[in-house]
Order: sequence, then structure tokens, then C-alpha cells
Amino acid sequence: TVRSNWTGHSATLQAAMEKSVLGNLAKNREVADLEKVGGVKGIAKALGSSVKLGYKDDASVRQARETYGSNHLPERKTRNFLQHLIDALWDLTLIILIVAACITIIFGIFISRRQEDWVQGIGILFAVVVVSAVTSIVNWLQDREFVALAATNAKRNVRVIRGGVEQDCVIYDVVVGDIFVLRAGEVLPCDCAVISGDGLKVSEASITGESAQLTKTAKDPFMVGGSMLEEGAGHALVLTTGVDTEYGRIVKALVDQESPPTPLQAKLDSLAKLIGYVGMGFGAATFILLVAVFFASGPNLDDTNTVVNRILGAFVIAITIVVVAVPEGLPLAVTISLAFSMRSMIADQTLVRELQSCETMGSATAICSDKTGTLTENKMTVIASLVGGRLFRRAFDGERRLPGVTYGTTSLPTSADVIASAESGAPDAIAAGDAAAAAAGADATPSATATTTESARAAIAVMDSAILLNSDAVVEYQVPVDDPAAPGKATAPDYDSKLDALDRPVFRDNKTECAMVHALRTSHGSVFQHIRNAAGEYLFRFNFSSARKRMTTVYSGDAWRAASAVAMGSIAEFEAASAVADASAAGTGGSTTDTMAATDAVAEDAAAVVLVKGAAETLADLCSHELASTGAAAALDDAGHDRIRRSIARLADTGLRALAVCVRGLAEDELPCANDASGEDRDAAYHKAIERLEDGLVLVGIVGIKDPVRPEVPRAVANCRSAGIRVRMCTGDNIRTARFIARECGILPAVDHLSEEEQKAVVEVPLLPAMDAIDAVISSRAGPSVVEVVLDDPVAAARKVGVDPEKMNQGAEEAPAESRPSTTMVDRDGLVSMEGKEFRALSLKERVRLVPYLAVLARSSPTDKLLLVNTLKLLNDIVAVTGDGSNDAPALKAAHVGLAMGIAGTEVAKEASKVVILDDNFASIVRAVRWGRSVIENIRKFLVLQLTINVVALTVTFVVSGANEGDTSAFPLSVSQLLWINLLMDSAAALALATEPPSDSLLLQAPQGRASLITRIMVKQIAVNSIWQIFLVLFLTFDETAANALFFLEPGQFGQRAHLTSIFNMFVWLQLFAKLHARKIHDEINIFHGLLESKMALFVIFLIIVGQVIIVEFGGDLMLTTALTPAQWGMCILMGATSLPVGWISRAIPIFDADDELALRFGFHARPEAPITSKGSGEKEEGAELVQLSTPGAA
Repeated sequence: TVRSNWTGHSATLQAAMEKSVLGNLAKNREVADLEKVGGVKGIAKALGSSVKLGYKDDASVRQARETYGSNHLPERKTRNFLQHLIDALWDLTLIILIVAACITIIFGIFISRRQEDWVQGIGILFAVVVVSAVTSIVNWLQDREFVALAATNAKRNVRVIRGGVEQDCVIYDVVVGDIFVLRAGEVLPCDCAVISGDGLKVSEASITGESAQLTKTAKDPFMVGGSMLEEGAGHALVLTTGVDTEYGRIVKALVDQESPPTPLQAKLDSLAKLIGYVGMGFGAATFILLVAVFFASGPNLDDTNTVVNRILGAFVIAITIVVVAVPEGLPLAVTISLAFSMRSMIADQTLVRELQSCETMGSATAICSDKTGTLTENKMTVIASLVGGRLFRRAFDGERRLPGVTYGTTSLPTSADVIASAESGAPDAIAAGDAAAAAAGADATPSATATTTESARAAIAVMDSAILLNSDAVVEYQVPVDDPAAPGKATAPDYDSKLDALDRPVFRDNKTECAMVHALRTSHGSVFQHIRNAAGEYLFRFNFSSARKRMTTVYSGDAWRAASAVAMGSIAEFEAASAVADASAAGTGGSTTDTMAATDAVAEDAAAVVLVKGAAETLADLCSHELASTGAAAALDDAGHDRIRRSIARLADTGLRALAVCVRGLAEDELPCANDASGEDRDAAYHKAIERLEDGLVLVGIVGIKDPVRPEVPRAVANCRSAGIRVRMCTGDNIRTARFIARECGILPAVDHLSEEEQKAVVEVPLLPAMDAIDAVISSRAGPSVVEVVLDDPVAAARKVGVDPEKMNQGAEEAPAESRPSTTMVDRDGLVSMEGKEFRALSLKERVRLVPYLAVLARSSPTDKLLLVNTLKLLNDIVAVTGDGSNDAPALKAAHVGLAMGIAGTEVAKEASKVVILDDNFASIVRAVRWGRSVIENIRKFLVLQLTINVVALTVTFVVSGANEGDTSAFPLSVSQLLWINLLMDSAAALALATEPPSDSLLLQAPQGRASLITRIMVKQIAVNSIWQIFLVLFLTFDETAANALFFLEPGQFGQRAHLTSIFNMFVWLQLFAKLHARKIHDEINIFHGLLESKMALFVIFLIIVGQVIIVEFGGDLMLTTALTPAQWGMCILMGATSLPVGWISRAIPIFDADDELALRFGFHARPEAPITSKGSGEKEEGAELVQLSTPGAA
């Protein structure tokens, strides 16, 4: 029967479905052209696919790929090594040096006929080639790294239907004719045509530049690859793939464009140019000085060879100084450091999409984090439920039992649990919150009828049906299968699993919904497929949105009753099999009369039923009735509403997310339109009537879902505090749930830090959030650390930090203070918790004053998050923001660094972000901060070494020029040697220092903010080391007695090659030991810490030592060196090692660093505070609320 849904290729249709035809359909987007080829179904039939089942097998998929092409997009062409080498040599200074070297060779061979002249020219050419080759190799390797990173970034999975089964598919494997599953937040992988869908809203801004949402229906089915599905769900047929799509053509046109430099690269390019200009000045001055001194010495001008040789030598020295001075390794160091960090960050579960975000993370001063999946594990488990007006909770060993709660072995109550709770006569004591009231039955749910097994099952069946029909969540169970290759270990997914596999669930969709589906399966035996199949298609669905905080689905009355009957039978069968029901009831499936009674209680033979699921406190206000354990719907008065609110509050106080499940029956005349109305008209009518449909609901039950905090998060939050980064939690949860989780994470102080008197201190302040009252409370709690922030000109401040002044208040809904009921709370440290509706009601002035103390923003929407980001930017914070939903995109874009979640994040969120957290873990964000700081730190290390060598080499060369009568042959550092030093401090140093792994000490520093690259401590270290090296080199160059003694020179060797080789050797060793000090640029005493972990640094040092030995011992006339004795080698190394004590002396010199000034500016102490211990507590939340800001008379 299944095979009949597929059809083979028709010769006529196949001819009509040529690649060009499909391409024109997707390009022109004309519905009339689509109808000519039979519509979407006709295309699918011609391709051998099916709009419901997709391709039937892999062979069909391969055929489609061969015929219509793959879904690969063009990739940027990488340059080969030879091209990189040509680029490296195509440098003006190097070209001049090569020309000068060639002239020297020609002069030495044909004019002066002296070997030392032409050998020196060859040595210069050799050094230039070596330097350029090493630079080219490094650039070539990094180019390949970036290509690999880009491929990793682009690769993702999408959902398609093949063989009638929805499955994951790598984006590159999507083919023409595939049935693509449309989900809100997806970026379409190719050009498609809609088959079916609900409320499909598409943004084509990334393709056309138009920001307006486009509605996609059967009348306008074409969807462009690369566009974003912002709302709705459905299925679409793939028309074109790869370069044949609109997006593919754009990528093809842009593929060869170079990426712009990052801000750090641009800043270092400017610094490199400045250093280069200084070098050019020194080079010109040296050339003028050498020529002037030579002519002042009274040379024989008739000796043309000597005159030309001296002038040419002076010119070569001058050009070499420029080559040495220009820090080609500075931009290279940034590239290497960024590439190294990006590759390493992938291992730390962080994928960087834009280079600049890697460095920006190191400057972050504020992180606005989501809760679910980021601070918590996103392993949702139903722990408690409110059914029939009574609270049920799953029992755990060692857990403190709360009064008035029925504890059982399952997350949701069985019929026996409901009966036992009803027979006890005890009302919901947790809801009442008072043992005396509980004993008196003050808050008991009205019940005029006794609860029976059938009526209890009927009430449960209503809840199960309401949850499962108002959801698309799929939970698979891994069941054992026979596999000879893996005996006893192989498993396969199964939706309708038996009891033995229920401990192996796989959540395929939204984790919260899957948790409820799994709880129904394990507690009641309800199988989602059976119940959904019984109901069939729904009439209308309004998908969940963070603005509405709920999801609504409408079914026909007959579909609802059929599903409830199946649920009733499943519950009875499950309880009998589990030996839960009484022996007399075991094996009974429950009568149809009972089931109908229960459904009638909430639907009353309705023509249609509205199912609503969402935030409990929001839906509670929309309910007029509550389903009792007897299956009857009892009216809710004010006392009943108060009881439900208290139940929700107590669930939230134990860290549970409370979700309400509601239903409502609709009479025929209440339907927005006839059931057979066209799709578009029906959808429009339902959208218009949605508020009316969601009023007067029956509360079926409330479930409490636990999402445990990740065990590594409290330490990560403490590390952020030590690093001077304020963490703020933005969540859609109830404020009480949010505060409980914030305490577990360490964002708010834990309850066990408070004295008994402090825990009892609750201060109520009227008319809040009036900012003067908040200021007073913060001042009393935070003490002298309160800082008044005033913006005299908010518009100018906004423009300064890149915030559009017109969007500065985007999302704000300012309201008069007297109209603001508030639940704002201030903890003992002056940390504020408030709800989004109150935050957006603040004026700009109030927000600017409040935000420095805001720690928790509960019941917040994406616009609240955007408002918070823009306010933080006004305060000059560097902001990182996490997000996973499509509507988080504005905040992710507005932040300095947007962090999308790799697992739960939609493609829209990922496209809007600059960094993807692959494991959705907050600890990975902290590691990204560490890597970001490492980039800046490593560049500073490189600068210390680079500038030290520059200062010494330029100064020594210039001074010797004036003291040597213009003789360039007696320089302590020859041209070829200077080029070797240039290689040493550029490419080699860049490799060694730019790849230093980050240390945890980076998180003990204040945020870098917008601080200068060169700090005062760095200037001190450069100055002290340079002064010592200049003195040592010049002293041993000019003092014959000292040089003879220290270098063990034979008589007559002073000023000759043995002497100059020793100075050159000593100079290189000075830099090698100085490099060890360059690894630590904050005056740390232990400069060897972490050295063994830096494998690249050790490897580079080894190569430099080997290279230096070869150059000194075998360089000869090529490098103007001579072999040294062991004693001379030992003395060179010993003199080079003097960089170590000199470096320690420089660290002992006190200096006020700019970093300290920056720390004070941001309000952070120079040393980290002791981290607040985060310890979860099930104690009453009020005990931790030192200050509760509320309107007088508010509950």
C-alpha cells in the first residue's frame, strides 16, 4: 500500500522537468508557470518523488543528484604556496633589497673582483628567500586552516522526508525533489515550493534586502534558498540546489572577495605602518650618516671601487634597517593567533563565525545569558503536577517531603493517586500554604461527586489528550534489535515502545514538550502516535511565541472525543499491566460513558475544542473553570484563582517551570469560520479571533518541569565574576523560578550566605519600580559601591557606542509609576531581579540607573533583551548575548558578540550571531572569553619582543654607523645577520608567541574594554630590556679589553669576524631569553609557568637554536660568521641569559598600570573577589528575598 504512493518517471513529465525549467520556476516565481506543470504534486510526480513520502530509496536520491546536481555552494579558492611566495616577495622594501643585492653581486664579480662583496650579495638574496619562504609557508597553512573552519561553519543538518520517514540530512546531501521539513528558525537550504504549512512567515532580507515578512501559502508558494523561516511550520518541495539557487548565484559572485580585516588587525596594521615609518627614518638617517662619515674621513676619491662599494654598502644597510624595522610579523601574529584560537575553540565547543568576535570576546564586560540549555542542562523532566486541584510530586530518595503533597513513583498521578488524594480530604496544602487552612479544608477543590477509578482516568485522559494534541513533539525509545555485528548492543528507534525501553528516550523536538510526552508515556502509557492518529488533522494551530508565552491548537469536537477515548483505553491498559489499578479494575478499559462524561465536562458536545498550553500564571488568569478529580468542571472564584496562583508560586520556589494545560469547547456559532473555508481565509479568521478563543478556559492541570543547572556553571559564573564580567540571566520563566535557578548558578547570592535575621528581613517599598525607591534599597544593601550613572546627552552617547538613537528605546513601553504593580526584588548585594513588563516600562533615565545592578530579567521577551543590550552599550559595556530563537536575532545582531546555541539554536539565530556555542553550555562561553583574551594577550607578548629587538637593532646600527668611519664591513650585525634576526622576531616569534595556550590567570584580570594594546607595564619592560641590551652590545663592540676577556679572543681578533660573530651570537641568545620574559607581560615572577604546555613555542625555540648553530658554525662568507669555540659558545649563552635577571629587575619596578585604571572605571577591584558559593536550596524563596519591591496591597 505504501509503494502505491510513489510513481515512476513519466517520459512526458520528465522532459518538462528539465533542470532549466525548474530553475526558471524558482527564479521567476510565477504561480501560473507552476500550474502548467501540474503544480507541486505534478513536479514531485515527474521527479519520481511524493509530496507525502519523498523519495522511496537511496537509488532515487542518487539519480536526482546526478541529474540536477548537489547542494554544494562555491568555495573561496585558496592560493597555493607559490602564489603566497610571490605575494611575500612582492614587497617594495624587499624588492629594493633584492635589487641592491644583485648590484652588489655584479659589482663584486665584475668591478671590485672581491669575493666578500659578491658573497655578501648572495647571502642577502639567500636570507630574503628564506624569510619570504617561511612567511609564505605560515600564510599557506593558515589559509588552509580558514578554509577548513569555513567548511565546518557551513555544515549543518536539516530535516527531510524520505521513504515516508522524517530524518536528518546534511545540507550538502539535499537534492531536487526532496521534501524539506519547514520549522521556525530554519534557513532554507535551497529554493523550494510550499506543499503545506501553518502561518508560514519568511524573511528574504539576506537575499533581497527587504526586511518585511512575507506570508507563504498555496497562492504564493515559492521560497528562496538562504531566506529565513521566522514563523510557522510545514513542508516544501525542493526545486533547485547549489549554484542554481538564488542564494547560490550570489555566493558565486562573492566567493573571490577578500574578507575585511578585523578591528585588531586594522589597529595593528596602523601600528606596523607607524613602526615602519620610524624604521625608514632610521634607515635614511643611517645612510646619510654613513656617507657623511665616509666622506669626512678624507677618502681617496680616485679609488672608484672603494667609493662605490662604501655607498652601495651604506644603501644596503639602510634598506636592511627598513626591512628589519617593518614588523611584517605583526599582522601575521594576529592571523596566526586568531586561526589558532578559532581551531582550538572548536575543541572547546565554540565555533567562531567572524574573526573579530574572537578578539571582542576578550573585551567583554557583560554577558546576557539565556537560562534553558545554557545555564541548565536542557534535560527536562516533569517532577510535579497539579491535577484535580491537588499537587502531586515524584518522590526522590533523601528529598524533604513537603506538606499537602501526594508523593508517588511517577511524575504524573495515576488514577489510584488521584483517588487516594481525593479520599484523604486534604486540599492542596502547598497551594494554601497554611497547615491550619489545610486541616480546615479552606482551599479544597469543590467536589460534589465521589472520585471513582473511571472518573479519575477520564480526568487524566483529558489532560493527556490536551497535551499530546497540542504538540508535534516526538520521543523515540531505543529498543534492542538483532545485529550480528553487535550482538546484544544494537538498538533501533521505536515510538510505541514497551515498558522495558522507557528508560532510553531520545527527544527529537522541543525539550519541554518532549518531557511532557515522555512523562505521559511513563506515567499513563499514553502513546502520542495513537492519540494523534485518532484525532487526525487539526483545524488551526497558533504556534508558541515568546511574546504570547503559549501555544494554541483547535480540533473538531469529534476528533477530540475520539482522541480522549483512545487515551482512556491506553491509561486503563497501562495501569493494569503495571499492577497499579485495583484488582477489581485491572484489565478494564473504562467505559465509553465515563470517557464521554469527562470530555463533555470540558467540551459539552462542542463543535470544536480549543487546546492551550503555556505559562501557568498567564493562562491561570484566562481560566473560568478547573477540572476536578471527578471529571467535572468546577467554576473558579477569586479564592480559587488565589489558590492556583499560590500553587504556581510554590512550584516556582522549588525551581520548577510551571506550564498550564487548558481546554475550551466551542459551539458551532463560535467558530471563526466554516470548517471547509479555504486555507488562507480560515487562517486569517482564526488569527483575528485568537484572543476570544483563549478566554474562558478550563484549567485541566499544571505540570512542574525541572531543568537541572549544569554542574560546571556555578564555577563558570564565579570565574566571570573574578574576570570582572557581570552575568545577567534573561529568561521567560516565572520570576520565582528564575531567582531559584540564579541562586543555584551563583548569579544571585545563595540562601546559606544569609544570617537568620537577614533571611527574615523583608522590606516592601511602594510604587515600584520608581527609581528613587530602588536607589534607596540598593544603597542600603550595596553600600559605598553604588555608582550614580548620568547621561547628559543620551543621543550623543548612543551614537558614540554605535546604537541607533531612534532604536535606543525600541521595545520600551514607558508607563507612569503609579500604574506599575511590581514584583521587583533586591538582594543583599544590591542585585535586582525584575520582570520584563516592568523593565520595559522604565524610562531611559531609569533604565540607565538600574541596569548596572540588574541580575535577573524574568518573563522577558526578545525585545526586552534587545532593550537591555542597547542600555548596556550606552553604559560603554562590551556586551555578549546568548540566544536560540529566531526572535532573538535583533539582540544577537545588536550585541558586540552574539552567541547562538548550536543544539537548540535556530538557523536564524545562528545567522545573526558571530559565535556558535556547539554544546549550548555557559562554561563554553567562559572558555571563549579566555580564548578571546588570549588573542590580545599573545599579540601584546609579540609586541614586547618585537619592539625590544627593533629598538636595540636600530639604535646599535645607528650608533655604530657614526663610530666606524662609514665602514659597513665592521658592523656587529651584518645585512644577512639582520635578515636572520628579522626572521627570528617576525615569523618565528609570531608562531611561538601567537600560539601560546590561554591560562586561567587571564580570568583574574579586569576586562580589557577598549584599552590600548601597549600598556604601561609593557613600555617599562621594553625600556629596561632595551637599555640593557644596547649597553651590552655597544660595550662589547667598542671595549677591546672586555671583549677579549669575555669572548676569549686571540690577539688581533678584536674587530674581526670572530669578535663580530660572538656579538651576533650573543645578541640572538639575548632575544631567546628575552622571549621567555615576553611570555608574561603582567609582571609575573614565574615566567616559566605553562612553558611545557606551549608545544609550538618549544618547537620554535628548538628550530632557532639549531638554525643559529648552523649559521654560526657553517655560515662562513655567506653569513659573515666563523666557527666559535665551546668556551665562546658558553660565554655567548651566558651573556644572553642576562636577559633573565634584567627582566626580573624590571618586574620589581612598581608602576601604575592602565589596566588598573580601566578596572576602576568599570567598578571592579584589581584583585578578584572570593567567588560566591552556589548551592541549591529547596527552602522557601521568601527567606532569600531581603527586599521585595511591590505595590501596596498587591499579593
